[in-house]
Amino acid sequence: MLFALAVFFAWTSWAAIRSFAHRFEALPHVLLVVVIALFGAYMWRKTSEISELRGLMHGLEQRDEAPPSDKQLDQLFDIIARSQQGYRDLIDSFDDVLLALNLDGQIRAVNRSFSDLVGTAFQQIIGRPLTEFVQESGGDATELVKRAMPRFLERANGRVLSRCA
Repeated sequence: MLFALAVFFAWTSWAAIRSFAHRFEALPHVLLVVVIALFGAYMWRKTSEISELRGLMHGLEQRDEAPPSDKQLDQLFDIIARSQQGYRDLIDSFDDVLLALNLDGQIRAVNRSFSDLVGTAFQQIIGRPLTEFVQESGGDATELVKRAMPRFLERANGRVLSRCA
């Protein structure tokens, strides 16, 4: 429908179009130059993207060819050890009792306050069930953990780090 309307308009306005044609004789040449310039810009942009990707691939290949040196690995392990020690010092600095449990109620980490509270060395606490250290007044610690775990998980959104008063 649009094509038919365009043909009808061109047919009725043919005389006006012919008179404009003499004024715009250079228009096709100008349009050709503009199209060539746009195509050149497009090609330059794509070429630069391709060269950037080649450089990235070359860098990845060199990284795979040259594994990290022993010195670099030692530095990395030293950074990790300092980070772990900093985390450990932060946890131990809290006066509150902090402990981390897995979903089975097994102790994964504790701070110094918890170790002092139960009177057991830190190394002897890790990996043991919480029920060995916590007792309900009725004496059934296993049942207490089973009842408390769903509520704990709901409140912690799956996080296993808990704060006890």
